[in-house]
Amino acid sequence: MSQPRFPSDSLHHWQALTRAANAVFAQGKLDDAITIYRQAVDAAEPLLASDSPPDPAIAAYTVSRLNLAEALDRAGDAERAANELVGIHLRLLKMALDPGLPQDWRDAALCHSQRSHLELQHFLRTHEHPGIARLLQASHPPVTTLN
Repeated sequence: MSQPRFPSDSLHHWQALTRAANAVFAQGKLDDAITIYRQAVDAAEPLLASDSPPDPAIAAYTVSRLNLAEALDRAGDAERAANELVGIHLRLLKMALDPGLPQDWRDAALCHSQRSHLELQHFLRTHEHPGIARLLQASHPPVTTLN
């Protein structure tokens, strides 16, 4: 029996995009970084539907969305940044609670939702956003078991 693995072209493409976006972000070229981070999100999306190991697939998607949110926020677009943060958090929670997904995918989504939860809390420290505050209240305390 073979081990599930990433479609190598998809993973390599995602990694290359992420490295490129990180490089231009570090140079302060935020518009370019946003464009490339969006491409990284698009490249990570198919990993969620592939025969990939769940934790790295969900991590790639989560990292891509969080990177995009940070770039949007740094570019002064806090509302779109908030939408990205809320979007990834809700997607992870939905996956974690989806009885149609294998348990290892649900567990990985729950694990990564803790990171998105922390990023939402961090965002609220620097921005007022009633929608995020309500989401955090509704999803706290985080789900600890899915059995």
